[in-house]
Amino acid sequence: MSEPLHPKEMEAVLGLSGQERYGYFIERVVEREEVWGLQNEEGWVLISFPEGDAFCLWPHADYARACTRGDWSDCAPEGISLDELIGELVPALQRDNLRLAIFPTPAGEAMVVDSRDLQEHLESAFAQLRSHDQ
Repeated sequence: MSEPLHPKEMEAVLGLSGQERYGYFIERVVEREEVWGLQNEEGWVLISFPEGDAFCLWPHADYARACTRGDWSDCAPEGISLDELIGELVPALQRDNLRLAIFPTPAGEAMVVDSRDLQEHLESAFAQLRSHDQ
């Protein structure tokens, strides 16, 4: 389980634009090697958009927990390892033609991306991290 976030950090990050939150998401996932979804008895939370449904992911359990209200009040954050995300979840989402809703806010804003794009962005960020470590 991740350490709790400071409320000021949460407030600042939730105030970022969708593109900025996406960048934060990539950095955080590369750093922590985990993502978070919301689950209830029926399964994982999806958001419906005109172009189809999207699987929701957050960079930290606290951000996911902040969205557990309304229709999602019976949901709880569930961690997903980076290996599970890339090895199992992304291929399953591709088979089911689902996109990803990255870092939804309590206000309902999210950056919707194709799972292949997310995988490429994560791989690129990992490559940059490795080149800096050398």
